Amino acid sequence: FADQKYNAKIAERYDIGQVLHLKDLNEEGLLNSINTVLLDPRYKENIHKQSAIFRDQSMNILDNVIYWIEYVIRHKGAPHLRPAVLDLHWYQYLMMDVIVFYLLIIFFIVYIVKKV
Repeated sequence: FADQKYNAKIAERYDIGQVLHLKDLNEEGLLNSINTVLLDPRYKENIHKQSAIFRDQSMNILDNVIYWIEYVIRHKGAPHLRPAVLDLHWYQYLMMDVIVFYLLIIFFIVYIVKKV
């Protein structure tokens, strides 16, 4: 849900869709946008072009799986591919240090406001 604006802008940038803003949305605008996307041949051409780019893979899925399994074996578990979060302490992972810092600031501000 949070990435829908981004996805809509990407679709508009590649001419595979149109962005509809909720504040400007009405029946006429919606119908115009639908008709434009359905009837304008450049949208169809661009979506076929993007589809071809997406589907273009140098190897099939099974070969890809085999490659990555062999890659991990060759590199003894591939520690360089491990996410950095695995090296954090639990309080860093949960951002407890940041939360405590902000709580101290809030308590300090409340203390000063009560003093004055």
